[in-house]
Amino acid sequence: MSAKWKRSDGLVWEELGDETLVVDPRSGARWSLNALASAVWKLCDGLRSADELAAVLAKLSGRSLRALREELMALCSGLAGAGLLSAESGTTMLARNIEYNLLPMFRPLGLASGPRRRPSPRGNSGPG
Repeated sequence: MSAKWKRSDGLVWEELGDETLVVDPRSGARWSLNALASAVWKLCDGLRSADELAAVLAKLSGRSLRALREELMALCSGLAGAGLLSAESGTTMLARNIEYNLLPMFRPLGLASGPRRRPSPRGNSGPG
């Protein structure tokens, strides 16, 4: 795994406890990253190789390096598919054939308020 993963330009993100909220201001798309995905997101600066990322995460979490490599590759590929990360150094190891359930790690958010209703005669307060 020689890829160097880098966060895509133009994204806005904020840490919310262990999780991270990522927003693309151009499209309005939003994603919620869990603790593991947030740790990966923060480490993806384009300077570390994927092997170095896996080693750091293994040290932080106490998990096996082998399991983390597979999970990291799947997560980074999923984030790249969503436009959040890009692989540097021309690697072809995007592991698109690996199918993991990435929903617990990151998920797109629809932060709309729901269906619109007309205001009641009393305005927007109270049942209408």
